[in-house]
Amino acid sequence: MAESAAPAPAAPATGSAPTAPTGSAPAPTGAFDALAATRPRIRRDVLFTETPGGVLFHNADGGFHLTGRTAYRFASLVVPHLTGHHRLDELCAGFGPAQRAMAAELVKTLYARGFARDIPATESTTSTTGAEGTTGASGDNGLPEDIAERFAAQIAYVDHYTDGAPARFARYRATRVAVLGDDETARWCALSLVRNGCARIGTTTAHDDVTAEAAGAGARIETINAGAEVDAGWPELAGYDVVVVTGAGAGARTHALLAAGVPEGVTVIPAWIFGRRLIVGPLATAASTGCWSCALLRLGANVDAGTAATLWSEAAGAVPVSGDALAGPVAAMVGNLVGYEIFRLTTGALPAETAGQLLVQDLESLDVMAEPVHPHPRCTRCAALTAAQGPAPAALPDALALPVTPTVETARDAEALVEELNRISTALVRPYTGVFGRYDDEELTQTPLKLSRVEVALGGGVRRRIAAFDVHHLAGARMRALYAAAEAYVEHVVPLAEAGQDGPRQAVRTLGPADLTTGGGTGAEPTAWAVATSLISKEPVRVPAAALRP
Repeated sequence: MAESAAPAPAAPATGSAPTAPTGSAPAPTGAFDALAATRPRIRRDVLFTETPGGVLFHNADGGFHLTGRTAYRFASLVVPHLTGHHRLDELCAGFGPAQRAMAAELVKTLYARGFARDIPATESTTSTTGAEGTTGASGDNGLPEDIAERFAAQIAYVDHYTDGAPARFARYRATRVAVLGDDETARWCALSLVRNGCARIGTTTAHDDVTAEAAGAGARIETINAGAEVDAGWPELAGYDVVVVTGAGAGARTHALLAAGVPEGVTVIPAWIFGRRLIVGPLATAASTGCWSCALLRLGANVDAGTAATLWSEAAGAVPVSGDALAGPVAAMVGNLVGYEIFRLTTGALPAETAGQLLVQDLESLDVMAEPVHPHPRCTRCAALTAAQGPAPAALPDALALPVTPTVETARDAEALVEELNRISTALVRPYTGVFGRYDDEELTQTPLKLSRVEVALGGGVRRRIAAFDVHHLAGARMRALYAAAEAYVEHVVPLAEAGQDGPRQAVRTLGPADLTTGGGTGAEPTAWAVATSLISKEPVRVPAAALRP
């Protein structure tokens, strides 16, 4: 059998019957020997369809085509047995060389495409198939047999994506989750956790239906900070692994928890309202950067400075918290989303959606968008963490690098430039939490020069559109505009790292205003200094801060 990527047209029947190889070359056995000891399990979302030239394997993410006159019939016989319970050589016992080669080709392609996994022998007898009949048994994973049977669908879901499903589910079940909030979102989040197998949940508000379901599922519901007039802090949350914050004042409560310092091993997941938008995330740990404060700074700069100011006032305690909270189907949807996020986070079946990013849902259209949250340079928490965890400064180049102007010949080959532009744009140009808001060039006439503008927020509600040009193509203009916007962003938003006389960054020598060609000649003594590096001698020097930020 030969492979081709879907959705390529079906090739003419070129395969041979399974009973005899075609051609004079000997049937390949090396591929089969390499895979003989593996236990292939095909993913549950994989379908295979007969084509005029063979068989098409596909799922929601893509597919591939295997050609051969008997490829579909062979797949129909073999695929139902790819359950991970048997080794490939056991499945192919009694096969001739041609059939073994076909089986090896099929399994190798399924592995390469991510359509199947090799199941370790220790898991082949304890894994779960949910509704298909087999359930996990108790063992080293610590799951009682009745729990494994009750939550067979959840274990099967984990098993669909990764190995060690029973142990991963046991880790989720043992996770202690605190749900802070008295709204419907908190109730639905607790229900989601109970229904998916979490056994230790704490809530600030008692819900009879949650307690009743927990009793039937072998879970325990605790009440956190019952009757207290102040919000629960880290002393009251000791022992919990995940803390969910929802409801009215969720932003202020999240800010207070982050300001007090997230304990090691604890994850905070907030669900909060920003104007007419619901925000879920970003999650925060003791060492993570890109937190709630970073998200609010970005949203205030790019979306609505007034709404951000109100939330900052609530976080500071200057005004009462708003009573806004979700209700109805939207609250149920968000509560289940947060519960599912905890399932993803603790089992590792899929990456957490709020790790390093947030989810934005428009409460009017219900459209949802995920955007990355980079550490904001003015967030005191993340700035300190970034400085402590960041890489060492890059080495200075041996010689000055001059910009290379593309010629007509080199401009035609712009693939590398476009790829780099796409990479930077994906990370930095976003309408909600981007360092830059958007490109504003769709309505501009792109002749005779290519022109682009980048919108950048410079703080204080000020947004600027910075333009740049390129002779050859729009990608070049956008890249130049990004660099120019980055310079403006650093000058206006990033705090200048000052260098004192006695600081650890003391320079070798000091250059006063009179030593610089940009000096004003007023004789005024500088009050702030910074460290700069000479492009000629590579020597660090101490210069007035005004020389860097006029």
